[in-house]
Amino acid sequence: EVDERVMYLRDFLAVVLAVCAMYISLQREGSFTFRKAWYHKATKDDTLLFETTRLPPPFLCDLNGDGQMEILTTTYDGKVQLLRPAPPGKFGEGFAAAKVIAELQVVEIPMVKPVHFVAVRTGFIDPMPEDLVTAPRKEVVVVMTTDWRVFCYDHNLNKLWERDLSEHLGHRHSATHEVSILITSHTVRKRDRG
Repeated sequence: EVDERVMYLRDFLAVVLAVCAMYISLQREGSFTFRKAWYHKATKDDTLLFETTRLPPPFLCDLNGDGQMEILTTTYDGKVQLLRPAPPGKFGEGFAAAKVIAELQVVEIPMVKPVHFVAVRTGFIDPMPEDLVTAPRKEVVVVMTTDWRVFCYDHNLNKLWERDLSEHLGHRHSATHEVSILITSHTVRKRDRG
């Protein structure tokens, strides 16, 4: 007969290993600190929106190629904002607001049928230079809205072109669940810029 209350050697070693792991993890607990961060307050106007409206997530980019990362975000009132996050500060300084360095009204939000952003992406339309001495490449911003319009802006948020894709994509008998934008320097036609 085997006594079920007896602790086996493997169980004892498992408990010792768990205690050692907890001890080591608690020793390293003090090395993690919070530093000054940034925030951006987005205003939400509930009178213009349906409950299911979701904007594309903000993302990091370097539009002008200066080596400083910016944040490209969209707002509920039809704007694209370019933000510069606050630099890291000293311990205990708290949070600082991200600075809006550029703002562009892309669409006017009508009251009857609201138009919102579906996808936003940045990328390069010029190929990578062979010599690395030339000026850095500039990115472009491409925005697509729920009414199937696509806008392209340069690194200064000046409009390069606009296309309406509703005649090709907006059919009554089809449903679109996902939209993605790809920006590349590969050309489709001769004398094209990506």
